Amino acid sequence: MARIVVDQHFQRPLTEDDYTRTARRLDVRLDEHGAAWRRSYLSQDRFRMTCEFEARDVDAVRDAYLEADVPFDAIWGADVSAVEDYPELLEKLNEVEGELEEASAPRRTRRRSRSHQEARH
Repeated sequence: MARIVVDQHFQRPLTEDDYTRTARRLDVRLDEHGAAWRRSYLSQDRFRMTCEFEARDVDAVRDAYLEADVPFDAIWGADVSAVEDYPELLEKLNEVEGELEEASAPRRTRRRSRSHQEARH
C-alpha cells in the first residue's frame, strides 16, 4: 500500500454539509478502488484541505475522485517521516507540548476564606 495525498482549494469556506456530502460520494468510490481515507487537515479558514489515503497507487485515489466528481488540485504519492521514528525529536516534541499545556492551564490562585481574612485583621 502507498500513502496518497490530495490537495484541494475551495472558492468559499467548506461547510460541514458540503464536507459530509462529498465524503459520502467519495467513500463509495474509494472502496471500489481499494483505497481508504486516513486523515484530513482542514485549514482554519476552511478554504484549503489536504487528505491522506492508503491505496495501491495514486491512480486508485485519482480515479475515485474523478468518478465521484470531487474536484482536486493535486494528488501525489508520499513517503512518511514521523516524529516517532526519531527519539530525540519525540522527546523535544513532548517537552514543547508539556510547556504549551502548562501555559494554557488556568491559573489557580488561593483564596482565603472571609473568616480567615477577618481573623488576621
